[in-house]
Amino acid sequence: MRLKDLKESNNNGILHYDGYEINVWEERDRIIITLYDNNEKEIRSWIDDSAREMFDDGFFDWRHLRKSIVDYAHEIGLIK
Repeated sequence: MRLKDLKESNNNGILHYDGYEINVWEERDRIIITLYDNNEKEIRSWIDDSAREMFDDGFFDWRHLRKSIVDYAHEIGLIK
């Protein structure tokens, strides 16, 4: 799944997984991925190069975007 697919799927780039919300925004060469808890409190944002690096380094996976973001947050201790 790419960002274009998220926008066309009628959810405006908002994903839900395992009690968390993931907001994905892209425009031209800008990208922002933000993880929120179930109280809509921001846990972490990845912006532009840091977001791209997460994909390049294999931490985020387009095919399993929701799961890979939440799994990464668990692995580095952002969430329990």
